[in-house]
Amino acid sequence: MKLLFRKPHYFFLPASLLMAGIGFIIPQNALAYDLYDTYYVLSNTFGFHLFALIGFIMAFGYWTAYRKKRSLSYRLNAIHVIISALGPLSIYIASLFYRTVLPPSENVVADWEHNTSVSMVIFSLAIVTLAVQIVYPVNLIRAIWKGKRELKA
Repeated sequence: MKLLFRKPHYFFLPASLLMAGIGFIIPQNALAYDLYDTYYVLSNTFGFHLFALIGFIMAFGYWTAYRKKRSLSYRLNAIHVIISALGPLSIYIASLFYRTVLPPSENVVADWEHNTSVSMVIFSLAIVTLAVQIVYPVNLIRAIWKGKRELKA
């Protein structure tokens, strides 16, 4: 784990490759959103490839900072890697708690309320995961501002 926190590009590059591969393997499915008079359709394949591209950009930024011998913060790296790994995993695990509402049973209202609660948990986890991503530019700007790290003899 210490290696992943010292060199976070070792986490983001394989994770991006995995996400890109999953984007090619999973069956086509779409999320549809109706906002006023416009109907937005997002393919899950597009989502996986978009997150893979973002991961590649992060890996490249961390690799460039490492290559230029800029001192990244160990704690910020650890926070970013841990939340980036556990955030999507916890969202997936929380999504497994959805209850099927169809066919209707005697507890339809309770099932809907349960699904609403699960949706709020997933939304909260997604907000936390996205909010922690601000650590990436902060860490890189801090590394550029701080300068080159000193080599120990």
